[in-house]
Amino acid sequence: MDNTHQRLKAESFALRDDAARKLTDELAALSLRFAYKGSMEGHDFSGDSYLVDFWKKRDGKWQIIARCGCAVGKPPERPALQLQRVRSLAAAVVG
Repeated sequence: MDNTHQRLKAESFALRDDAARKLTDELAALSLRFAYKGSMEGHDFSGDSYLVDFWKKRDGKWQIIARCGCAVGKPPERPALQLQRVRSLAAAVVG
């Protein structure tokens, strides 16, 4: 059986901006960004992602109970004219 891990050729992986916070005695949150570079079947498989894990202490052991992740992309480039229109609309609404 074909396995994704066998087809993925990883070049690098780096963790950044990691932070953990104990929310209660039995609940904690961990967030981090990571950068990865590699290819799969000749196609680029690189980028940055953001990940948040929620951990719960059950029977004395910490376990992940929820995970949310997303790709971190480059902000869209917007022409100055479009930004000026948004500022004008905002000023008109606010007064």
